[in-house]
Amino acid sequence: MPIPQSRTELYQFLLQLPDTQFNQVLFHLKPPPGNISPAPAPRGQRVPELFTWLESIGPDLEALRTALEATLTPP
Repeated sequence: MPIPQSRTELYQFLLQLPDTQFNQVLFHLKPPPGNISPAPAPRGQRVPELFTWLESIGPDLEALRTALEATLTPP
């Protein structure tokens, strides 16, 4: 499965991921506590928080693509 390249496509892709895979992406990225709401929060809240973190104090969208690749590519 190809990893989206544009910001908008990445956003939509994350909204559609199963919860387990979305949580694996977060595990790979290791955002500091308090930047992303915990799992009971709606995905529509968590994805924007992830983008805010990635694009401000976090690594960047390339790190997100790398985390998605690690999550979606079987070992």
